[in-house]
Amino acid sequence: SDSGLRPDRANSTICCRNSGAYCLDFFAIADLLYPNDQVSTKAGQLHADGHEVDVDKRFVQLSLVRDNGSAAGIINWFGVHPTAMGNHDWLISSDIKGYASLGFEKIMGTRYVPDTGDTPAGNDNFVAAFAQSDEGDTIPDLFVFDKDVNGGDGPGQGVPYRFRFGTDDPYDFDQPGYKRGERKAVETFGAKQLAQALKQFGQGSSLSGPVDYRFYYVDMNDVTVTDPAISDHLSYADLPSNLYDDPKSTCTSGIGQAFLAGGANGTAFGAAGFVCVDDAPSPYTDAIRNHYNGIYNGNGGLPLMKDGVIVTVPINGVATFTVTTPLVCAAQMFRPEYGCQKEKPTVANPNTEHAPFQIFRIGNLAVLGVPWEVTTMAARRLRQTVLDALSPVGVDTVVIAGLSNAYLHYMTTREEYSAQMYEGASTLYGPWQLAAAQQEARRLALTMANGQPAPTGVTPAAIALGNPSPITTDAPAEFGKLINDAKSGYTQGDAVEVSFVAGYPGNDLKLMSSYLYVERQNGPSKWDVVATDKDPELLFIWNWASNPVSIEAHVVDSSTAEAIWTIPKNMPAGTYRIRHEGVSRTSASQPPAPYEGRSSPFKITGTPQECPY
Repeated sequence: SDSGLRPDRANSTICCRNSGAYCLDFFAIADLLYPNDQVSTKAGQLHADGHEVDVDKRFVQLSLVRDNGSAAGIINWFGVHPTAMGNHDWLISSDIKGYASLGFEKIMGTRYVPDTGDTPAGNDNFVAAFAQSDEGDTIPDLFVFDKDVNGGDGPGQGVPYRFRFGTDDPYDFDQPGYKRGERKAVETFGAKQLAQALKQFGQGSSLSGPVDYRFYYVDMNDVTVTDPAISDHLSYADLPSNLYDDPKSTCTSGIGQAFLAGGANGTAFGAAGFVCVDDAPSPYTDAIRNHYNGIYNGNGGLPLMKDGVIVTVPINGVATFTVTTPLVCAAQMFRPEYGCQKEKPTVANPNTEHAPFQIFRIGNLAVLGVPWEVTTMAARRLRQTVLDALSPVGVDTVVIAGLSNAYLHYMTTREEYSAQMYEGASTLYGPWQLAAAQQEARRLALTMANGQPAPTGVTPAAIALGNPSPITTDAPAEFGKLINDAKSGYTQGDAVEVSFVAGYPGNDLKLMSSYLYVERQNGPSKWDVVATDKDPELLFIWNWASNPVSIEAHVVDSSTAEAIWTIPKNMPAGTYRIRHEGVSRTSASQPPAPYEGRSSPFKITGTPQECPY
């Protein structure tokens, strides 16, 4: 938009028109998906009709503006898992947050060019960052817990998996395109975040106050909660008192048994809800093991590869863990370092590094960086702790930047931990991990509030670099040769499929460039790039018939680069082609050699559609 910071609502269709696959009326979507009818409550939020919203629907966004008033970019934080593609996807994908980021940048006309030293300094470029927040128990998937038409929600009942993402994308092993992930799901949930970002773009007020930061490391294996500001608020009178027994200390890190069962958007082997100390605050056990569409009692089988085909070996997760849990809990009695893990049947020690805590203050905004996937309620408590420490010096908004500086799995509340679902099993340091994190975050925040240096903390382990990766070579071939060519003509919405003889993609990672280019003819010998493999409508698929000998020898016998371009509905008519750039390496002693392949020109006919509502 060139009409100010915020794209004009009345002209939102115009803003979208030349943005490839992002052909949507985002403002209309935002009004539908994020109505401004919530009011804050102690537990969470209520809609205007009174029903409770448990997840955190806050979408905090900074609009970054240059001195001359032009838009430099945005950073926003919204807590939701970014993985709608599914854990069966064999392609590399930026998933929903990357989809939203790219869409915003396309609308703003961002140019992606390498810095050669003599290129412009980005005075008119725009960067959109869709950052992570407290997404530990929040997934974008639709219909995960919905009952079927007969009211069933047990194993084999409820809404089928293929509908859980709100699309007709392939889900089952034997469906064509299964290994390409659920791209329609990415579009659906990426568009939601993009819509909200556009709606908030340029809104709000300027930040005011100093810029500051603090950073230090904590050994989370051995923290005792002694700060009264934390320890005096850790129990609830209506819950079992033995949940809150002393000492309130963290434990040697350990992974729980329910980790094997996976989560709602990535089920695996086993079951959740099995504990060593049965003092959960609510009768969760039956619901977790036998209801919720059978998600938490495992997926009923273990996927295995046989002759290149995935087959499922039926396994009853509940029956299996009914046998194994007492054995794991009994073994844990002989490992005192895991004694304070309480309910968690501990099956592995991940040997974690020290935990980094970081606070950035930008005026009245504070960003707390922690290395965990923080659940919604745990985040509310952690944010409030930091806000209480910093509000006396002018901070009125705290954002949690999860998965920052390291990755140490999840962080649940004490009550959530006791149920031992996937998130509790992945809370490494025991039931008091959140309380310890609150204490250490408060300690760091108070040094900022008082103008003191950060606490000394512990010294992190040195990061050792591994050995260089072995060089992979290609068997001699006619690299770039066209194998399957495009047809002579297409219309908007069709898929163009071409393939080339390829070299190993790892020979050149194509930073700031691409393996594939879709180009439109603009004159007798001029071609303009309209899409690259960063764009969701253009797939780059590398195919290689591997075998154990070639894998061990680091030799690619023969491979192909496949391009699949789904023509956006708003793509203009004209003459196009698909071009593949690659690098081959037939000898480890010789440098890589670039090559190129081109499809035949093809025509797109038909009238481009405007952004549909």
